This record gives sequence, C-alpha cells and structure tokens, in this order.
Amino acid sequence: MPDATEPDLLDQIRRITHHLPGVGDGKLRQALVARHYRRLVDQHLVKLPSAPSRPEPYLRTTPQAWEHGDDPSAIDWTLTVLTQGHLAAVSPLRRELEADVPPPSELGVPSVELYLDTSGSMPDPARQLNAMTLAAQVLSASALRKKAKVRGVIYSHHAPVVSPWMYDEERARDFLLGYIGGGTQYPFDILSALSEEEPDALRVIISDSDFLANVAAKGAMEALVRATRRSRLLVAFLALGEDLRARQVLGPVLKERNFRLVVVKWLSDFGQAAAALSQALLEK
Repeated sequence: MPDATEPDLLDQIRRITHHLPGVGDGKLRQALVARHYRRLVDQHLVKLPSAPSRPEPYLRTTPQAWEHGDDPSAIDWTLTVLTQGHLAAVSPLRRELEADVPPPSELGVPSVELYLDTSGSMPDPARQLNAMTLAAQVLSASALRKKAKVRGVIYSHHAPVVSPWMYDEERARDFLLGYIGGGTQYPFDILSALSEEEPDALRVIISDSDFLANVAAKGAMEALVRATRRSRLLVAFLALGEDLRARQVLGPVLKERNFRLVVVKWLSDFGQAAAALSQALLEK
C-alpha cells in the first residue's frame, strides 16, 4: 500500500503545473495524476492477467448530406468520392458514429457498475491520495482487463455524474478521478433506474458510514432491496471501524442472497482490499 509520501507526489504535480498558461495546467495535471493512479492500480493488480485496452466500439450510421455548420470530422470522404465523383468537394456526405454493443465478455464476466462516494470526507484525488478513488480504479481495471464493461456513478450531496458503459481503461480512469465534494446523499433513484435498465450487473457501492445514514432514510432500504434482486450481486464496500452497526442497519438487505457487505477497517487498506474483492468477484 502507498506510504505517507504518496500525497507529496500529487502535491509535486500540482506545483509543477499550476504556473502553466491557459488551460494547459489542467490537462497536464490530469494526465500526470492519471498516470500516478495507474501506477498504484498496477501495484495491486500485478497478479491479474492484463489485456490491451480496447477502443470504444462504434458503427457508422446512414450517410447524409453534409451542411455548412456541421462537424467537418463527420465527413466520410471515401464514401463521398466513391458516390459523388467530381461533386465530392462541393457535396460531401457525413456519417455520425453511434455506439455499438460489443459481444459479451469472453470469460463470462458480468457488467460492473461502480458507485463512488466523493463526499467532502475524502480528499480531491488530484490533490491527495483518495483511498476510495483508488479502490474504484482497482475494481474498474480488474473488470476491464477481464474484457467486461464498466459504468461509473460519482456522487456526493447533489447532481451525481453517471458515465456511459466504458470499455477502455484510460477512459474509465479519467472518469473515476472526478470529484464533487460536500455532504453525502446516495442516489437511490439512479440505482433503481440503472438496475432496471441493466439487470444482472455486478454493482459495488464504495462509501463509509455515511451510506448507513443514507440507507436509513425513508424508502431507501426498499429501493436497495429491489436493486439487489435485480443484480447479479450488489456489494456494499464500506470503510468502517467495525461492522456491528452496519449489520444492524443493513439487516433487511443482508437477508438477500445477492447482497454482500465488505468492511475495510483502515482506509490505507482500501486498495489492497479492492484487489482481493476483484479477485473474489471476477476470477473463475
């Protein structure tokens, strides 16, 4: 597990990029922070087989006439020249790209949905090592290296951010480095909607004692139980000093065969615990 010097590395990244003009500092900082987290993830996943990242799958749509103001990159010049002949330069054709659903994982690994708590109790991962963000990165990389698809939900007290299904490790890493801050309000409405949209996915909630407060709210437990029944497995992966209160609060959902409670006592153990959880969930 990273030692106490890790936050200093992120501080160094901040100090060497903050003086750059324009928006260059943000882009360079994001790239350096992402590389730093990738190194930490690889330390935890050294025993897992890796596969090259795959690009997002796309299909081209039906060609249409390109008009002034449309995105020039959408022009399909090969098709235009073949079909328009000498009019190609004045009458180009465009074709948009739309996502194609890839075939199921060769290894039968389920879709993985990660709910990452980014409340103010945890630091901005670009400024200080965020153990929960690292855990999400480990789980995401594990699934993607098994050729599964991953969706992330970053939440705090308002406006959760939901990613599309991701198939590329770098894209997932960048998304999971997002940060909202503030209080914690778990998005049970989003959990309900996504579990209806994609039943049988493997869902992992990464949070701490705040989740126990959230699930005690009116209607929350019922929503959690319904989502659990629509999931391959739903795991509450929580940073807690002990699990007694968690088992009391989560009593109704703990009776569900598709629910698991995983408690990590020390935040410093979160990365390694995520690697162990990944192996338990994804290894055959």
